[in-house]
Amino acid sequence: MVTMQTDSLISKRAEIYRLLSLMYKEPGEDLSLFVHLLKESLKETDDEKLLEISDEMNGIFADESQSLTDYEIEYARLFVGPFKLMAPPYSSIYLEDKWEVMGRSTQTIESFYQRGGLCIQAMTSKPADHICIQFEFMYYLNFKLIETGDLDYVELQKEFLYKILTHWVPKFNDAIQEHADLAIYKHLGNLTERFIQLDYSSL
Repeated sequence: MVTMQTDSLISKRAEIYRLLSLMYKEPGEDLSLFVHLLKESLKETDDEKLLEISDEMNGIFADESQSLTDYEIEYARLFVGPFKLMAPPYSSIYLEDKWEVMGRSTQTIESFYQRGGLCIQAMTSKPADHICIQFEFMYYLNFKLIETGDLDYVELQKEFLYKILTHWVPKFNDAIQEHADLAIYKHLGNLTERFIQLDYSSL
């Protein structure tokens, strides 16, 4: 059973996934803009915890105590390397309990993309199990839902949340909380986990 939602709410959900995807990419001068837009979109959720976290994230940029270089260094240390990744943004590492990108669970994720009508090879240079790609997929499914009105796109979202995102995002956030030095990424991890939980329960 799926819950009917208005096009306005679906659009906001799509925008939240788009912004989360952008915020898990290499930070740039527009990071503060993404944080601001995320706060505006989250108002539709009417969830006090999400709004509290987004307020704290916006407050970090109002304070201006960190430079873009600080964010770039932290991002690389957590999510890129070149040495051991502190919080790998790849689902297969958590779903398979071993440090292997593009593992068996990635084949399951790719099957979701194919069912949604996406050409995997044309999507991006990032691996299919990267968090950015999974959030872009959720954005795409919401866009297609608005475009077609086909509730199969809702069912696919709920299944993807249940089988993939709700299983690994909490573990990913645990790694962020343990290893992040900058508050912006601690808040982002908490916000991401909270939103995924709420989004699944709302469908």
